[in-house]
Amino acid sequence: MTDQHPITQPPELRRINLRVNERLISILADLKEQKGMTMPESIRKGVGLLHIAMTEQSKGRRLAFIDEQSNVVAEVHAILRSNPRHS
Repeated sequence: MTDQHPITQPPELRRINLRVNERLISILADLKEQKGMTMPESIRKGVGLLHIAMTEQSKGRRLAFIDEQSNVVAEVHAILRSNPRHS
């Protein structure tokens, strides 16, 4: 056991195995090529963003893309709905 402050200790990581289709593999490969993000990093960020979106949705808020003048360009609905077939 160390005397380090818990914030300075790296988080415990666990390995998971996922089965994904070729479309997702292609998207992850594009993110790596365009943004330099590894597949695990892309998945972690995606899950984090989904968690934020769903938390805000539970408060009655909506996720939207806005332009430079703060006009709503598009709202995101489909990805926030539960899909029990894929749980």
